[in-house]
Amino acid sequence: MKKVLKSFKFYILLFFLLLIGGLILKDELHKREVTQFISWKPRPKLVASQFIGDGKAVAIQWENKKELDEALEAYNYDREISVVSSTYGSHRGNYIAQVSYKLKTNVTPSRLYRKYKTLGGSRVDSIINRSNKPEKGEYWLIDIYDIADNKIKKKTFDMFKIVRELNKEYIPMAGRTGTLYYDKDDQETYLSIDILKGTKDKYWVNPGDIHVETEFNTQVGLMNVQTGKISLKTSSGKDYAQLQKDDSENYYASHPFESNPKYNFDPTISFLDSRLEYVIENDEDKTIPLKSAYPKVYSILSKGHNEKIDGDYEKGEEGYLYFIGPEDLNFDISILELFYPKGGSDTLKLFYNYRIPAEYSKDGQEHVVKNKEEFFKYFKESPKELK
Repeated sequence: MKKVLKSFKFYILLFFLLLIGGLILKDELHKREVTQFISWKPRPKLVASQFIGDGKAVAIQWENKKELDEALEAYNYDREISVVSSTYGSHRGNYIAQVSYKLKTNVTPSRLYRKYKTLGGSRVDSIINRSNKPEKGEYWLIDIYDIADNKIKKKTFDMFKIVRELNKEYIPMAGRTGTLYYDKDDQETYLSIDILKGTKDKYWVNPGDIHVETEFNTQVGLMNVQTGKISLKTSSGKDYAQLQKDDSENYYASHPFESNPKYNFDPTISFLDSRLEYVIENDEDKTIPLKSAYPKVYSILSKGHNEKIDGDYEKGEEGYLYFIGPEDLNFDISILELFYPKGGSDTLKLFYNYRIPAEYSKDGQEHVVKNKEEFFKYFKESPKELK
């Protein structure tokens, strides 16, 4: 009987040892699986939207929680792993672009030589060592959202394929990738894509110093968001530098109100490039007009920007309000006023201490106004687009 009991205890012990060993092995394999990817920008999914003003603006809720959790888990295993969690994308006119990736190599020029130690040993994960085709589990995608005419239409493009169509030897990079630009001459919108065209080693021999430096030949391609075709110039003949310059000048000239947000709005409002983000504070006035005027918009904008639940808010869930097409000053003001409580003193109003730069004022002088009446007195209501 004692032998049987000892034998039984032995098998019980063996069972638990095998179980613990299996769990440790499973955990180790999982670590290897997630940490093989060292560059993460989880793909945002559009989970809710609401157009307002007959299509002049749209509130969008983005979510990438599941993959972001996986990326952050990998980052917790190894702090050398790069994770970009932003979901707002790039916005210009009638389009929003979302670029996302999950890769086994670096994606930025500044980290081309990073030495990375994996759980299984060491390797150099430089972008110059990779293929221009995705490996198993990798992706690099471009999602283009057309938000015109009260509808949202989505197209998806493969970054590797787009760049290979320009040249089969080229490799995409993330440095200058992902910004939308509008060419007023051909009236097309383009997405910038940074490209590694090739490398060249340069040998340096100096007293006490012999080393090799690699020169990187890079260029920025421009992808037409409607066709998905990439080229080095727009159809009007502009390269990246010229398009970037013209787009900036044209945007500031045609959107003076939406491009002049610095220090001019309540701290809870972030307004940049015709994109608004709203942070709900602990002392928020529950009578804020937006909550009753557009309850769904209020709900969307509260995602991921709520200080009431600060450390506990769900990461990977954010909402923004995108203003669409040409600037409509009266509409913009009517919406922004909904973020300020009704009644109260002028210090709680939209235009209290609003700065109007000289280039946007009717008399060519800078003004700091105190209310809406003074704003309209000095602000150019219909600025002309640059020729």
